[in-house]
Amino acid sequence: MTGFSKSTTDDMLKLDIRKLHKDGLLKQGLYYTSDWSRNGNPIGSISIKTEYDRICLIYRNRSGNAIEWENIETFVNITWTKCNYGGYRPWFLCPKCYRRVAILYGGKYFLCRHCHNLAYESQKASKEARPLDSYLCRIEKIKKRLKSSDYFPKRPKYMHKKNYSKLSYELFDLETKFESMAIGLLERNR
Repeated sequence: MTGFSKSTTDDMLKLDIRKLHKDGLLKQGLYYTSDWSRNGNPIGSISIKTEYDRICLIYRNRSGNAIEWENIETFVNITWTKCNYGGYRPWFLCPKCYRRVAILYGGKYFLCRHCHNLAYESQKASKEARPLDSYLCRIEKIKKRLKSSDYFPKRPKYMHKKNYSKLSYELFDLETKFESMAIGLLERNR
């Protein structure tokens, strides 16, 4: 992990077009405010005006050590692709590079992760530790589905026995692989 200098996508404010679309907030003629919070504390807000094939972002920004806030009003174009089983999927076009993306990240301007030179959090791990992170992520997802953090979680009431058995075996297998890989990594680094 040492020597990794890129900021990550987790450090930035995100504007996700999939969530906006799912919540019905891309319809033409809307005006609304969206807020961000971290640990329950508000850290930012943005007003959005929707038009036919673009949205207008209205927000305030203070760069670096500047005392004054700068009012920013910028337009982001939207494109749509046809889905295989019907319907259409929206995409932002990055205002700088015109790349089709689902998420724009805030800085002074909302741009794609490439234009902000951002990495994913998982890319910070060393090459030896990445498989461990992958196993750990999969373990956490299964435990979340089973609504438990126990080593042998009980079957949730709503879950079919067949699904529970499948998830339990997969969880046991992943935890076994994780432990053996972690031990091997520790032994190599002695």
